[in-house]
Amino acid sequence: MKTFLKTLICAVAVGLAAALVLLGVRFVKYKKTEAAVKQAVIKQQEVWEKVTYARETDDNDTEKDTAYNVTGAAKCAMPSLVSVGVTSVTYSYDFFGRKYPYESKGNASGIIAAQNYGEILIVTNNHVVDGASEVEVTFIDGATAAAEVKAAEESEDLAVIAVKLSDISADTLSAIRIATFGDSDLLVPGDMVIAVGNALGYGQSVTVGYVSALNREVEMSDDYTLTLIQTDVAINPGNSGGALLNARGEVVGINNAKIASETVEGICYAIPSSTAIPIIEVLMTRKTLPTNEQAYLGFTGQIVTAENSKFYNLPRGIYVKEVRSGSPAETAGIKVGDVIVAINGKTVNSQEGYEKIMSYTPGGSEGTVTVKRLTEGKYEEETFNVTFGYKAE
Repeated sequence: MKTFLKTLICAVAVGLAAALVLLGVRFVKYKKTEAAVKQAVIKQQEVWEKVTYARETDDNDTEKDTAYNVTGAAKCAMPSLVSVGVTSVTYSYDFFGRKYPYESKGNASGIIAAQNYGEILIVTNNHVVDGASEVEVTFIDGATAAAEVKAAEESEDLAVIAVKLSDISADTLSAIRIATFGDSDLLVPGDMVIAVGNALGYGQSVTVGYVSALNREVEMSDDYTLTLIQTDVAINPGNSGGALLNARGEVVGINNAKIASETVEGICYAIPSSTAIPIIEVLMTRKTLPTNEQAYLGFTGQIVTAENSKFYNLPRGIYVKEVRSGSPAETAGIKVGDVIVAINGKTVNSQEGYEKIMSYTPGGSEGTVTVKRLTEGKYEEETFNVTFGYKAE
């Protein structure tokens, strides 16, 4: 009996020892795997820090070597530029109402403006990515990666797209740089400027010209007008969203428009960096809220199109047809017949624009609604303070 108990105890002890060894091996493997993951992340971060540092240390050389040197300025900026490929899907209908998808592709440009822990953030034009079903970027080394539209501001024709760091190799990270933005307020007519972008979809190219004029009011569409830099730099399809550089390789504008006709030649436009930077900073951190957290006003309205504006002599915006009883709109003082032209200072002139603003405005927050109200035969602007409700209410 004693022999049997000793044998049993020994067997249990051996079994426990084997189990502990096995668990120990698995634990070591787990720790090694965890360490490998952390090491990979740290390595990726280190690569990016070196790229950023190289960008900063290049500034001194840039100041000495690339002033009034097109080759140097372009070389300095090229790693910060990307080509943007966009796929959009539209639909057509036949006589019987059947719907057919139609896929179209376009090319444009973008500027690497910043990065956070998990993403590279790229600025481009809103009209480039508006309605896009797929967005792809190509970096300076030819590597490509999928991008998503992070946020956009229609009335300023700016958008920020994001590429995940996990989708970019260490080699590509070492080849690209964050752009250096200069002060467009320092520009004067006659200054040399350089446009870099994906002209005609052929890849990055460089064109040179001069600042023709500043603070040009340009009607981009029936919906909005921008104040832009006018240049004679050759800007072509595909250059949209690309960089307008000063002679030191600093981004002083974002290329976005060209006027071409039999009577006009050499007139191109760019969004000034001094205008773009504050908007870009907001777009980088903007998030679309869950539906039940989005802002609510409580009115029924009708978009005043450019055609209706001219025909009925109404301001562009949303004509208020009904104000719901007890709604935030009624409490703020908005009335039937008002035309809402801005929310929290953001221009409202389309249903899509209105919905975008409300999608990132938190319910329960305080803000402003600007209207134009008919007073003694003319429309006068008034701004009301409002506490937004919740969309789910």
